[in-house]
Amino acid sequence: METAVEEEGGEEEDAEWGDDGGMCPPGQHKWKQDLCMVCTVCRECTGYSISCLSSMRPDRLPGQECGCGEGDSGCSQCGCCRICARENVDNSEMAILGPSGASDIAGMMRLDLIFGGRQGGRFQDHLQCKLEERKQRQRGARLVGKHSMLKMKGAAVVHRSSLPQQTKVLFCKPSSSSQNHLGADAVMSLGKEPGGSDVERDASRVTSLPPARVQLPTDSHVIQVACGLHHTVVLTQSGDVFTFGSNSYGQLGVGDVMIRGGPVQVKLPCSAMHVAAGSNHTVILCSNGNVYSFGSHQKGQLGRGGGANNSGEGTSKRQDGGRTPWHSIPGLVGWVGPRQGRRAIWVGASADQTYLKVGESLINSVSLSQSTIMANRNCILLIPRKCEQDKTFNCLVINKRDGNCCSFSDENQVDFSKSLVCLDPLYNVLWSYSRGFLACYNPISSEAKFRSWSILYGQLALPTIIGCKVTRSQAALHLLAALDTLTSTEHVLSPNAEEKRSRQSQSKVYSKEDFSTVGRFESNGGGWGYSGHSIEAIRFMADTDILLGGFGLFGGRGEYTGKIKLFDIGPDGGEQENDGELLAETEEIPYECGPRQKYPMLFEEPIPLQANRWYVAWARVSGPSSDCGSSGQGMVTTEDQVVFYFKSSKKSNNGTDVNAGQIPQLLYRVVTPENQAPNRQADSSEPACILSRDFSRSVTRDGLQSLLALLQWSWNAFKVGFLEMINTIYTGHEQMSYRIALQEQERLVYVTKACLRLLRMYTNEIYPNQIVGKKPIPESVLLAECIGDIRALLKQILADTSTRCDPRPAGIIAVGANKRLVEQIMSECHETFVACFHAFYPTAYLKWTALCDLLSSINKKNNKGVDQLLTSMLASLRCPSIRLRSTFPILSPNMDAPDSLKKQLSPSDNSGLPMMPCIDTHHYPILVEQMSYRSQVEGGGSGNGWALRDVLDRLLDIVTIPVKESLYDAPLSYSSKLSFNACHILSRIVAELAIFASGTTDDLDGACGRILLATPSRFTRTNQSRTWNTGNGSPDAICITVDRPGVIMGVGVYGGVGSYDYELEILDDASSSTSYDPTHTQRWNSLQVTRGSFGPEDCLADDIAEIKFDFPIFIKENVKYAIRLRNHGGRTSNGDGGLSSVKGPDGVVFNFSTCSLSFNGTTQTRGQIPYILYYSNPQDSETHAQNKGAIEAQARRITLNVTSAIVSRCAEVLAMGRDVDIIEACDTLSHSHMVRILLPMVVANISPLATSDPRSAVQVLGLLQELLPHVSALNLEQLEILQSVLAENPSDAPTNTTSIHKSWVESNHPYQPATVSNHRVVFPETVQWMALEFTPDCGTAQAEDSLQLYIPGSRRSSSASIPPDEPLDLGSPYWPVLHRFSNNPAQWPQAAVILPGNEVVFSLETASDYVKDEKANFYGFKCLVTGYDWNSEGVDGLKLLETELAFLGGMCSSALIKKDLVLPPSSADEFEEDIEVAEELAQQVYSKHSSLLGKGFALASPLSINQALDGVLPYRLDLFLLLHEEKFAEFVQIL
Repeated sequence: METAVEEEGGEEEDAEWGDDGGMCPPGQHKWKQDLCMVCTVCRECTGYSISCLSSMRPDRLPGQECGCGEGDSGCSQCGCCRICARENVDNSEMAILGPSGASDIAGMMRLDLIFGGRQGGRFQDHLQCKLEERKQRQRGARLVGKHSMLKMKGAAVVHRSSLPQQTKVLFCKPSSSSQNHLGADAVMSLGKEPGGSDVERDASRVTSLPPARVQLPTDSHVIQVACGLHHTVVLTQSGDVFTFGSNSYGQLGVGDVMIRGGPVQVKLPCSAMHVAAGSNHTVILCSNGNVYSFGSHQKGQLGRGGGANNSGEGTSKRQDGGRTPWHSIPGLVGWVGPRQGRRAIWVGASADQTYLKVGESLINSVSLSQSTIMANRNCILLIPRKCEQDKTFNCLVINKRDGNCCSFSDENQVDFSKSLVCLDPLYNVLWSYSRGFLACYNPISSEAKFRSWSILYGQLALPTIIGCKVTRSQAALHLLAALDTLTSTEHVLSPNAEEKRSRQSQSKVYSKEDFSTVGRFESNGGGWGYSGHSIEAIRFMADTDILLGGFGLFGGRGEYTGKIKLFDIGPDGGEQENDGELLAETEEIPYECGPRQKYPMLFEEPIPLQANRWYVAWARVSGPSSDCGSSGQGMVTTEDQVVFYFKSSKKSNNGTDVNAGQIPQLLYRVVTPENQAPNRQADSSEPACILSRDFSRSVTRDGLQSLLALLQWSWNAFKVGFLEMINTIYTGHEQMSYRIALQEQERLVYVTKACLRLLRMYTNEIYPNQIVGKKPIPESVLLAECIGDIRALLKQILADTSTRCDPRPAGIIAVGANKRLVEQIMSECHETFVACFHAFYPTAYLKWTALCDLLSSINKKNNKGVDQLLTSMLASLRCPSIRLRSTFPILSPNMDAPDSLKKQLSPSDNSGLPMMPCIDTHHYPILVEQMSYRSQVEGGGSGNGWALRDVLDRLLDIVTIPVKESLYDAPLSYSSKLSFNACHILSRIVAELAIFASGTTDDLDGACGRILLATPSRFTRTNQSRTWNTGNGSPDAICITVDRPGVIMGVGVYGGVGSYDYELEILDDASSSTSYDPTHTQRWNSLQVTRGSFGPEDCLADDIAEIKFDFPIFIKENVKYAIRLRNHGGRTSNGDGGLSSVKGPDGVVFNFSTCSLSFNGTTQTRGQIPYILYYSNPQDSETHAQNKGAIEAQARRITLNVTSAIVSRCAEVLAMGRDVDIIEACDTLSHSHMVRILLPMVVANISPLATSDPRSAVQVLGLLQELLPHVSALNLEQLEILQSVLAENPSDAPTNTTSIHKSWVESNHPYQPATVSNHRVVFPETVQWMALEFTPDCGTAQAEDSLQLYIPGSRRSSSASIPPDEPLDLGSPYWPVLHRFSNNPAQWPQAAVILPGNEVVFSLETASDYVKDEKANFYGFKCLVTGYDWNSEGVDGLKLLETELAFLGGMCSSALIKKDLVLPPSSADEFEEDIEVAEELAQQVYSKHSSLLGKGFALASPLSINQALDGVLPYRLDLFLLLHEEKFAEFVQIL
C-alpha cells in the first residue's frame, strides 16, 4: 500500500499536466515581462496571483490583460503563469495573511482606498475565498489524476471504452515528469456539451472587454484580420497567420481541439496572402495560389475530404493513440492550385460557406495530360480524351503565329472525347471517326453559318498549303463558290450595315465615365460673368503620355452654351507662349449643370498628348454668371501618379488664370498597353482583300456572259446525267456507281443554283426594283442584251420537260433522288425569275402580253412545258410592288394594238409600243427597248387582242378544272402551284377593283386631276455655306396652317456633304380639335413618323432633298400642324429671310409660324424645311366630282361583273360536287384552293363595296343566292351522313375544342406618376386573334402619361415561363400597334380592337404629376382581352366558306335596312328608261283593270314596315275583296 501511495503521489503531477494538453512542456516556456495577463490555467494574475488588485473585477478573461499594470506577463505561448508552470512558489497565503496568520492592516487600507472605500474585512473575506477555491481545485485535480493512474496500473493496455466519459481528454504521455495545474472549470467545460465553444455558452460569463492590445509573437505588421463566430484570424505582412479564440472545431489550425490562451501561429508550407473566417472554420490563400482550410467540416465548408481516422461525427473530439483530428490541421484544397491550372486569387467565408475566386488557366499540366494534342502549320489543337462534367473546354485551339488561344465549351460544340480525331494536312479541316461514321468539320463554316454547299464545303474548298496542285475544275468550282458565298452574305454587306459599321469603326460615343479627371482648384466661388467675346484659357502639361477627352466647365445658374478648343504650343510653350496649332474643337454645345458641379464637354475623339509638351485649353462660354474656381494649383498629382502643370495663358481675356476662373477640370486617360494594339508577329502571307459591297457587286458584261455560259453548260450536263441515271438500273453491287453518279449530279445542281443566285443578284444590282434617290442607273446596251439572254435561258429551263418524268416506279431510290434534284433547280430558277421579273418585263404592256401568250398556249393538250413558266409568271405578278390595275386593262378593256404596230419592230421602236396610262413608269429606256424587241422577235402573239374577260376565263379554268378532275379521279391538267397562284391573282384583281371603286386610291385621284405639287420656298435666300448644325438629332420644327383641306405627302430638307439619317414627323394641335384643355408643350398629337436616310445624290438644286411620308396625311383648314425633323449627320445648308405665308400653285395658302417643338434653331425666319409637298385637291370643281363619280361607278360595275364570273364558275363546280359521293366531294372541295383561297378572299374584298353602296349590296345578295345553296346543301348532306355514322359509333364523335379565353388587364386606380408599368397577356398557342375592349373610364390626366400596345414580331411559345417582373425589351422582338392613348378622350378606342397573335403587352408610361386639377382623370386603363382559338389542322373549308357567305349576306341586309339609307343617284339615261318601263306597266294595268282601280282602296290605317313585308293589307271593306277576289288576284299577280 505504501508503494501504491507513493506511486499515486508521484503521478499527481503527471495527471495535472495531462489536464491541459495546451501548456508548453517544462523548460520550454517563453516568459515575457510587460503587462500582467490573466493565466489560462488558474485564471489569476500572472504577476501577483490572487493578491492582485484587479482580482475582484468580473470582466477578466483568460489570455487577456489583467488590468493591474506592468508585471510578469507569463508564457507568451500557452498563457500560463509561473506558479502553474511550477517555476515559482505559491506564497499567496503568506502575502495575504502574513507569517502569523494575521492580515496586513496597512495593505488592507491601501486596497480599501483603491477599491472605493470598501471595508478591509470584506476584501479579506474575498481573498480568503480565493484561497479556498484554489485548494479545492488542486485537491480535485489530484483525485482525478490518482483515479486515472490507478486505472493505468490495473491494465497493460488502456482501451478507449474503458475510460470514463468525463476524463477521456485527460491522457498524457507516460514519460512526462512535469507538473501542471488545470482549473476545474476547464475540465468541466471539456466534459460537457462537446458541440459548443469553451465557455461562451454560459450566458452569465459572457461580458464585454474594453479595447486592449493583442500581443503577437512577431514584429511584422498586421495587414488583415478575419473573425469567425468565436475565433479570430490575423495575417501579418510577412505572410504569417496567427489564430486565437475558440478551438472546439479545430478552427485555430494547431492540430488539436484544445483551448489556447493566446495567439498561436498556423504552420503553413508557404506564406499567406489572404485569410477568411467562417463561423467555425478558417480558409487561407497562399501566395502560390493554393488554398488551405481547417475547422468545422460537417457541411463540406472545407472543400476537401477527411482523413482515414475521421470518425464522421458532427463534433470535434480528441483522438486516441496520439492521432490528431484531420480537420484541425491546415489541409490543401486539392482541386485548386497551380498543378490543377486553377489559381485562387481571393477567398471568402461566411457562416458555413466558403467562396473562392479562381483564375483558371486553360493550358496546364492537367489539361495537357488528359487531352489529345494535334498540330499543323497554323495551329495547335487540344481535345479532351475523357468526357468529364468539370472539364473547362471541349476543344482548345492555339494560333502558332500570334499565340491567340480560343476555347470552345458551349453546348453547341461537338464533343470529340469518344472519337478519333486528326487534322487534315492539306485542308484546314478536322476529321472525326466514331462508331463507323466519318465526319468533317470546318471551324470557319460553323461560325459563318453558311449553307450546306459553300466555299468551305469539302468538294469546293482549296488546300491551304502553298504549292499544292489542284485540277482546273476544282479551282473553277472554288471561284464560283467564293462568289456564291458573297451572295449568301448579302445582308452583311448591305449598304446600311456597311455604313453603320464604318461609322462605328470611325467614331465611338464617349462619356465622362470613360475618362479620369484632374481638378486644378481647391475651392469654389461664384459670380463669374461672360460677354460676347470672352475667352477662357489655361496652359497645361503632363509628365506622361495621355489621351485628352475634353474639359470640365462651370455652370450652376441656368442654361449655357460652350465651345472648346485645344492648341499645341510645343515643348517650349511653358516659357514662351505662341499661337500654337489647333488640334481639335467642338461645335457650340448647350449645357446645364447643378451648383458646384462641372459639365464634361468632350471632343468627338480623344486627343493623344505627348509627355512634357505644353498645350492650351481654350473655352468660350455664354450665358448667365456661373460658378468659378479659386485657390488654383500650379502642379497637381492625380491618383494614377500623373503630374499636371498649369500656367496662365495669354489667350484668356476674361480673367481665367492659374489661380481662379473657368476650366476647372481636364478629362484624360493614361496611355497603357491595354489600349494599345499588341505587338504581334507580322504576317508574311500576302494581304487579304477586304470584301466590301462594291467588290462583291461589280457587274460587267463579260461576267454576265460567263455566268450564262456556265449555267447553260451545267443545265445541259445535268440533263444528260439525268437521262443516263434513268436508263441505268443500279443493282446491289453497283451502288457505288450510283453514289458516284449522284454526287456528280449534286455538284452540277450546285453549279446551276450558284449561277442562278449570282445572276439574280447582278440583275437587281443593275436594275433595282425600287429606285431610291436620284442616283443614275448605270445601264448600257450590252448589259440590257445580257438581261435578255438571262430571260431567254430561264424561260428555257422552266419550260423544259425532259427532266419532269421518270418512267420507273417511285419506290426506286434513284427516282426519288432525281426528283429532289430537279425540284431544287426548278425552285431556284423560279425564285430568280420572280426576283428579276421587273427587269425581264419592264413595262405594263410587256407584262400583259407575256401573260396573254402563256395563257393562250396553255390550252393545248400538253401543258407541262408551260405550267412551270406560267406559275412563275403569276407568282411574279403577285408581287406587292406590281399594281394589277395598272398592268391589266381593267378600266380600258380594249388592249388591241393598232394595225400600225403589227409590223416587225427594232429596239429603237419602243416609242411606238402601246403603254397603259399608269403611275408605274419605267426608269430604264435602254432596257425597255431591248426587252420589247426580244419579245417581238421571240414570236408568240397568240394572246394579241385578248381582253380582261379572256384572261379571267382562262384563270378560272386553271382554278376550277383541277377541282372537277379531282371529283372524278381524273389526271390533273394543271399543277397545284399554278392553281394556287391563279387564285391569288383573281383575288388581287377583285381587291384592287374594289379599292378603285371606293375612291380611296391615289390612282383615282391622279385620274381625276390630283397631282403632286410643291409650295414655293418659304425663304427668300439660301445659305449654301453649309454651316447649319444638325445638332445630332436635335429637332427642327415649324408650324403650318392651310386655308383649304388637302393632303400632305412630304417636305423639302436641306442637305450637304455626306449622308444623313432623318426622322420626319407630322403632328396636329390637339387643343384646336378637342374640347379639353391640354397644358404644356405636349399638346401635340403625332399623326405619322417616317425614318430613313439621304445623301448628296438625293439632293436637287440648293442642296434640298425631298422626303416623303409613308402614307398621305389629310389636313383640315385652320388647324395648326407641326412638322418636326430630327437629322443626324454633318452640317447642312439653311434658309434665311423667311416668309410668314406662301401660296401654292393651285392657290392654297400655307401660313408658317415658329413652333415650340423646335430646339435646333429653326424658326419662321430661318432654318430648315423650306417647302411642303402636297396633293392638289380641287374638290370645289364640279367636273372633278363628276369624273370621280363616273370612274367609281365604272369600277364598281366591273368589280361586280368579275365577281359574278367567279361565283358562277365556282357554283358550277359546287353543283358537280353534289352529284358524286358526298364525303369524298366535301373532302376534295374543302382542301381545294378554290374553297380555301379564292372564294374567302373574294368575299372579304367585296364586302366593303357591298356595305357602302345599296345597289351593289342588292347585286351581292343575288350572287350569294347563287352560291350559298350549294355550299349549305353539301354541308347538310355531309352532316347527315356523319350523324348516321356517329349514331352507330358514338365513340367517334368529334369533340369541340374551340374555346374563348378572357383576361382582365388594368392599371392601378389611380395610376402612379413617374413610373413605367408593363402588363403582358399570353394565351395558349391555339389562340390566333385577340379582341381588346377598353372601359369608358380609361384615360390619363396629362399628355405625357400614355398607354402603348405592343405585339411580338414572332410567335412566342406559351410553354416558356415569363416572370411578371421581367423588364420589357421593346426592341426588334415587339412591334407597337395603334397610337398612344393619353389624356385625349378621342384617342381611346370606343369599340373593340382586333389584334393578331396570342400575346399583347400594355405599357403605361407616366411622368411626374404636375396637373393639380382634382377633376383630371387619373384612372389609367382597364381592358378585357378575349382570345379566340383557331386550329388550322382539320379545318373544314366548306363550313368556313358558309360562315363567310352568311356573314356577307348579313352585312348586305344590314346595309339595306339602315335608317339613313341613301339611294344612289341614277343617271339621266337610266331615269328615262325607268320612266318608260313604269309608264308601260301602268298602261297595261289600267287597260285591264280600269274598273277595279276606279273603285279605289280604302285603308284602315297607314301600313307599317312589318305589314308591308308580310303582305298584310288592312282594308276597310272586306266585302269588296269578296266580290272582286278573282280580279284582285290577277291584279296582284301583274303587280
